[in-house]
Amino acid sequence: RDLHDDSYARHQTYLRRLIDQVGTLNLAQINPEGRAGIDLEAVYVDSPVNLSIGVAVQDWQITNWWLGRTDTPTVKLAEDRSGRVPYTPEDFGYERPPLEALLNRITSQIEDYRQQYPDEKPDDRRNSWRNGPHDDALSLQVQDIAAARDRLVILGGPGSGKSTFVRHLALCLAGAQLSGWARPATLTQLGIWPHGALTPVYIELRRFVASQHFPADVHSPATAEHLWAYIRADILGEALAAYAPDLELDLQEGQAVLILDGLDEVPYPEGQLAARQAQLSALAQSLQARYGASRMIVASRLYAYEGWSLPGFHALEIAAFEDLHRIDLATRLYLAAGLEQDEAQNKAQALNQQLRRIDPELKDRPLFVTLMATIYLKGEGEGLPTRRGALYRESILLLLERWTGGKSGSRSLSAILGTGSTEALFDRLAALAYAVHSQAGDQPGTPEIAEGLLYTHLKPLGRSTAAELIPYLSENAGVLVSPGQNADRDVFHFAHRSFQEYLSAAHVIRLCLEADDFSLIRDLIQAKPQAWRVPGELAGDVLVDEGRTSDLWDLLDDLLEDDIPDAELPAYDPRWWSVWLAGRMAQEQDLAAQTRLRKSERAVRENLVDWLVKLLETPQALSPIDRAACGRALGLLGDLRPYIGLNADGLLDIDWVDIPGGEFIYQEDQKLSLPTFQMARYPVTYAQFQAFVDAPDYGDDRWWAEMPEEQADVFGTLYKTREMSQQRFRYGNHPREMVSWYQAVAFCRWLSDKLGGYEVRLPTEQEWEKAARGADGLIYPYGDEFDATKANTSETGIGQTSAVGIFAEGASPYGVADMSGNVWEWCLNKYGNLEHLDVDDSGDIRVLRGGSWRSSLSLARAAGRVNSSPDVRSNSLGFRLCRPPSSDL
Repeated sequence: RDLHDDSYARHQTYLRRLIDQVGTLNLAQINPEGRAGIDLEAVYVDSPVNLSIGVAVQDWQITNWWLGRTDTPTVKLAEDRSGRVPYTPEDFGYERPPLEALLNRITSQIEDYRQQYPDEKPDDRRNSWRNGPHDDALSLQVQDIAAARDRLVILGGPGSGKSTFVRHLALCLAGAQLSGWARPATLTQLGIWPHGALTPVYIELRRFVASQHFPADVHSPATAEHLWAYIRADILGEALAAYAPDLELDLQEGQAVLILDGLDEVPYPEGQLAARQAQLSALAQSLQARYGASRMIVASRLYAYEGWSLPGFHALEIAAFEDLHRIDLATRLYLAAGLEQDEAQNKAQALNQQLRRIDPELKDRPLFVTLMATIYLKGEGEGLPTRRGALYRESILLLLERWTGGKSGSRSLSAILGTGSTEALFDRLAALAYAVHSQAGDQPGTPEIAEGLLYTHLKPLGRSTAAELIPYLSENAGVLVSPGQNADRDVFHFAHRSFQEYLSAAHVIRLCLEADDFSLIRDLIQAKPQAWRVPGELAGDVLVDEGRTSDLWDLLDDLLEDDIPDAELPAYDPRWWSVWLAGRMAQEQDLAAQTRLRKSERAVRENLVDWLVKLLETPQALSPIDRAACGRALGLLGDLRPYIGLNADGLLDIDWVDIPGGEFIYQEDQKLSLPTFQMARYPVTYAQFQAFVDAPDYGDDRWWAEMPEEQADVFGTLYKTREMSQQRFRYGNHPREMVSWYQAVAFCRWLSDKLGGYEVRLPTEQEWEKAARGADGLIYPYGDEFDATKANTSETGIGQTSAVGIFAEGASPYGVADMSGNVWEWCLNKYGNLEHLDVDDSGDIRVLRGGSWRSSLSLARAAGRVNSSPDVRSNSLGFRLCRPPSSDL
């Protein structure tokens, strides 16, 4: 266009108007005061997709390349294409040149490697770019695919960044053509985009479909003529009527990108979803016939694109954010909030560390990362709330505040509520969540909510308010979303199950406080434990959020029965769930740390301890993961079971188990014989070992065998033998881990001296295996078939050590517990030398037996064995005591 032509001026006006529409984000909670919005490109982070480029490399050169789906199982289809399933660009209808341009990045990586390691050869094993196939050499982003596909539907969940991407694309294309444009949003921000500064035409589909230009009859096909009429009248208007011929010429000649945002937000008459989808399919066909030379991109939520598709369009789903995306987005948000570069980066990295403990569906979406970053910033140095409930509450309230802004052309939430309050809406949503959660039972995910039920719960805010609020909420990625996927009626659901569960807990607490009785929570957890376990845990957070910490003990009291039956209870007794929930709540609310208790509170605590002991003494009561949680709670409150703590004299309370002498099967088929000896029933616990660490003579030379100075552990770090590492899982009734062989030997020497009458030491491999397998050589201590409910291994899923003795049915034939899983146990002898039982300082490797919580079933076999340097420490290494035959038995 001629710079002095009127059409150029009209084009510039059109671009400025579009930029005003898409170019800023209203992030009021993180904005510096006085700013209307944040420039979109300042905080935009491109989202990943489940595609990557793989390459074949020969003599530092790329000889072939392919696409791979990173969400498919690994297979091998060809010699030069191993790893994930490979495809050609043509398999997806992708244009090859844009993706080939990405190969330059891989070539640069290879060159950088060669400069860093100039002596490397192409086939050196350490060489990360050695000859052969390299799958996932380069992960792709949604921006890359948009450059390679002329008909694309971008799919994603609420807050996944799909709409932000298409807005950013429109912004950069507009900025590239705007005279005097000083912002960085230009073609350079679009990566490999090879198509030049195409004219962006941005359409909000919900507004187009609701306009007078869209066919009023849902059974009448929509056409490109309908869309063009809408563009002329509502997008351009009278002020830009003269620009219409230029814009349509761009569309016809392939000089434009048609962006259709919000396919999922398109309204439809009740029961007419299929008809509306047919209209949109007809529209897509008509657009391709009229504007086929131009590129077209549609954005939609996943739910709205199930079971049908737009003809000629390729659908691509946005993948979850990874660490680099979260850190990048948070850094940009903090820079926009006015922080300096170093501070912004440090805060972003610290936030990402805290996000590792957050539900993936929250931390892996841009919207929720933005929420978390805002909450973190508002925490004034305290970071994210440590309690889950507080985090969910902050997120929900922040989303409700965000809703007050509304979308262009829509009334804000504050205007809709009128004299009502956000708190009143929160209460209504909580009542709705409770009703939905009660009906859903054990159903996973976020159940659908019929429009009638939603209206019933919002009606107390006012009939007209509820009627206006429902469609408003369906157009925002907030606490509630509307997938619009049921052909018979409009349906909704909570954006995340955690929100539904927290709101349900909030309503349950309200009901309990009104009744001055918490037994409702007990009834719910016993009747439907899987449905109410998370809301039950969050109920304690709700009380704390509302400043009612003193009510926590009353809640625990109502969960438990006062009298514990003397008789054994069955494993399926529903009361175990009340005990579990009371234990979880005591742990999460740190009630064990409270030392100044009223008499009634001490009674509740003692009753809870008794119930937890009863549960752990009942085989198969609850799942291993839930039993382990009860064990942790008991460890914090004070485990009163015998033989896992100390006697009144401050020494170990040890339960010695007689291992009878005689012949037994050792390893595969050896037959050995041992005299009678004794083995401790449990591994040495954290509480027991701490008596040694705290002893005044801990450092006495009599206990310690010195390690050679030149010996280092497998990580290349020289440990000081007497310097203890911190216990990783700090529960008094868990095995002592992070302990070396030298330290275990020192403990045995110290304890032998204190006992005076007899010796204790580490067991030999022979003794350990006899105690674990019995005389007949069982494969596992409890039998020949693996059972994940009888030991703490990786298959069990506990994910850490567990309180000793909680798997009663997993004991060996002699009753020795925890000999499969939990922690590897040091043995006395050197590896491969059963006769060499000295404790010299040679540094020779020593044996470990039994497997651990991190080990699989094969390593948890009673005959399984590994070896390690005697000064290695790990959160999966512990030991138990043996009273040898020579001792005074």
